Amino acid sequence: MRRSAARGFTMIELIVVITVLGILAMIALPQLTNRLPEEERGVKDQLTLMLRHARKVAVAQERDTCVIVDTAVTPNAMRAVYPGGTCQTSDTPLTAPDTGDPYVDTLPPVGIVLAGTTSFRFNSKGQPVNVANSSTVLAVNQTITVGSQRPLSVTRETGFVYTP
Repeated sequence: MRRSAARGFTMIELIVVITVLGILAMIALPQLTNRLPEEERGVKDQLTLMLRHARKVAVAQERDTCVIVDTAVTPNAMRAVYPGGTCQTSDTPLTAPDTGDPYVDTLPPVGIVLAGTTSFRFNSKGQPVNVANSSTVLAVNQTITVGSQRPLSVTRETGFVYTP
């Protein structure tokens, strides 16, 4: 009852393992190299939080607030400010709820395309109003799309921020 000293894998087992690893690599590798959808989701989440915070501050402090997506600077930035007249990036910034620093977030430098409204203003009731004239409540919902993500909407009457 002597066993053979040679032990190992058969050729068929090796081919099956290599084939399975190749298929897994083809599926997993694109997910690891393309980070754009995750970055877009992060920017959308940041913008959602900033809009909701600006609306809450407008209601709590009974004064107008603005959120400006500034694509004229590098890197692009989102700012929440107290408007001096019309919404300008040089206006006094709101404080960030988590750090107490000025509420300015930078956007990733490459690949994220924003479409739609890039400036939002909330009155003391939390309603979205005209950026230049705070007495005019907007007649339609405002939307902004971040890359390939679903659009972000601000309702015209209540200022509620949501993804439809």
